[in-house]
Amino acid sequence: MKFVPFFLLGSGLAATGHLAAAPPALIWSDEFNQPVGTGPDPTKWNYDLGGSGWGNQELEVYTDARENSAVVADPDATDGKALAIIAVRTAAGGYTSARLKTQGLFTTAYGRIEARLKLPIGDGLWPAFWMLGDNIGAVGWPACGEIDIMENLGQDPTRVYGTLHGPGYSGAQGLQGAYTLPNGQLFSDDYHVFAVDWSPDLIEWSVDGHVYFTCTLATIPPGTRWVFNGAPFFLLLNLAVGGSWPGNPDATTAFPQTLYVDYVRVYALLTVSTLAGQAGTSGSANGTGSAAQFNHPCDVAVDSAGNVYVADTNNHTVRKITPAGVVTTLAGKAGSSGSADGTGTAAQFNHPSGVAVDSAGSVYVSDTDNDTIRVITSAGMVTTLAGQAGTSGSADGPRTAARFNGPSGIVTDTAGNLYVADTLNHTIRKVTSSGVVSTIAGMAGVSGTADGTGTAARFYGPQGLTLDGAGNLYVTDTNNDTIRKVVTSTSAVTTVAGLAGSIGSDDGPASQALFYYPSSVAVDDAGNLYVADTDNHTLRGITPSGVVSTIAGMAGSSGIADGVGVAARFNFPTGIAVDNTGNIYVADTNNHTIRLGIFPAAPLITTQPQSQTVTVGANVQFSVTASGKPAPSYQWYLNGTALSGATGARLSLANVQTTDAGSYTVTVINNSGTVTSSVATLTVNSAPVPPSSSGGGGGGGAMEGWFVMALAFLALVRARRFRPVPLPGRPNFRCLSI
Repeated sequence: MKFVPFFLLGSGLAATGHLAAAPPALIWSDEFNQPVGTGPDPTKWNYDLGGSGWGNQELEVYTDARENSAVVADPDATDGKALAIIAVRTAAGGYTSARLKTQGLFTTAYGRIEARLKLPIGDGLWPAFWMLGDNIGAVGWPACGEIDIMENLGQDPTRVYGTLHGPGYSGAQGLQGAYTLPNGQLFSDDYHVFAVDWSPDLIEWSVDGHVYFTCTLATIPPGTRWVFNGAPFFLLLNLAVGGSWPGNPDATTAFPQTLYVDYVRVYALLTVSTLAGQAGTSGSANGTGSAAQFNHPCDVAVDSAGNVYVADTNNHTVRKITPAGVVTTLAGKAGSSGSADGTGTAAQFNHPSGVAVDSAGSVYVSDTDNDTIRVITSAGMVTTLAGQAGTSGSADGPRTAARFNGPSGIVTDTAGNLYVADTLNHTIRKVTSSGVVSTIAGMAGVSGTADGTGTAARFYGPQGLTLDGAGNLYVTDTNNDTIRKVVTSTSAVTTVAGLAGSIGSDDGPASQALFYYPSSVAVDDAGNLYVADTDNHTLRGITPSGVVSTIAGMAGSSGIADGVGVAARFNFPTGIAVDNTGNIYVADTNNHTIRLGIFPAAPLITTQPQSQTVTVGANVQFSVTASGKPAPSYQWYLNGTALSGATGARLSLANVQTTDAGSYTVTVINNSGTVTSSVATLTVNSAPVPPSSSGGGGGGGAMEGWFVMALAFLALVRARRFRPVPLPGRPNFRCLSI
């Protein structure tokens, strides 16, 4: 049998160290690009106010005045604007400053949380970017947990600290790391990016991408609790003055002092689940979810409706999975290899390892051991588009005159052309809709690493392909351990990421990142690439700016676990696809499963509930429109008190009374965060009371004089109104009046 994937020939290689790299999915941010002189966005930030030392013997009073927090122009900020948090010495010798928080507006659990900051300088200054558990009101501190992303003592502008506080390791016993800028640089001279990468059982601190401190479940003191798994936390930014740690300002500290905030950004981690199949159990059964079975599936494709198509390689079939997880066999017969065209089970394949789908629903298959390209209609009719079954080669030409040698990855463009990774020929081929085959890059039978145009370029066992909206092909050059790019209009080939001949798992800038037999690649609408890094047992992300990160799995650690980020496990994943909503599908080959990866998105309110004024007895409906992934849940509040059963996007109130008046809000929640709407005020006015007659009383009694006169006058008017004009030959009659 020819089908021996290159990527199954090695064993896992553990990571050798890494730079922090942001996942591609930005779920919340504040760029502080509102008009200069305005305050922070009130839909994202609120304030802690007052000054009682804050448990740290601080000297400042926190305010919400523009004197202490405002958007300012700053040419060093990425968009020319930044938030300035300003510590001021008052005329009376005290201090004012600002402390911002997202409590009640936004929370997050897991992900990368980062801010680009320029710090103040001077004795007694204490700038901080940090997080608190959202349950602090219920369990208190430190049981709620605290993640200090960045703290600095103003008297040492070269050093920052990252600290973890929890029950049994708080205050002076907090777990802490420090980072010092090289060459005597000062954090007050320029902006730097301060971040934590937070996943289950693991938090890493970094400055400008350099990881300097790590805490795990295993590093907390024995007998204490790790309170950071899945718990929502809110963000804080503040500039304290004085306190038990930095000490008080002295005569050398100039005021005002400013903490500049260029941006705050929160990125999601990929959440991995099993869509279909049962880990460790191969088979061919159709069914739903774990009732279905696969046998070393090697590739996946997804259509616009969310249906997933699977090259079920060792079953010699092509399978289909609906969005509900229902698995059926589209074509081929499990356990029966061959090359016959036909419909459904009458058709045969021989270790198909690549699959693609076009907008019309036609499915294209790299039938690897038949050395052919096949097409399946939506009705399940299979025909051979190009190549000759059982005859390998490299010839270009029409249909059966063309030859392939172990084709694997395949992708289709909007014009109906196919592109094929002709793996054992070390080339990239093009197949037109009429079946004419040409070689667009690489030289048949010649492996190598060279970039170049057309036949000047070299590949080494390329396997995976994807096509972006600009017509660029991306290739997993598997045995070179690199990701390549082919401009289809010119056939120019360049290396996007990885170092040819160097295996590893390092994240970071594309030119420094390493891969280990990557076998498939996909691209989303934003230009992010996703790579099945097969022998690392991981999924990698490459941003449009060329930063590589591990988005799921742990290098060198195979397994079956679902989970978030590094907690998930794969076993030689080989196929990857992304749908139009950003969901990622993975052929987890040696687990015999199809996995689903979702970048959770924190709730975002797009339409706020509106204030209303009604009268007693009216029916009222408030509504909110929000997005989020997974789909969010809702809780409505009246004057801050949760309304029982009010857990939908709409709140209906029947026969409202004055007691229903007040301030209505809704909190929108999912696993990625929480956001609260603006206040919608319900005003309920009393119903108008009709005027009462003078004298009161009920029925009976004589009519008053004015009423008798009114009746007489009305009778006269009606009599005149209804008296007809006499006509010749017509009787003179009078209409009945009062």
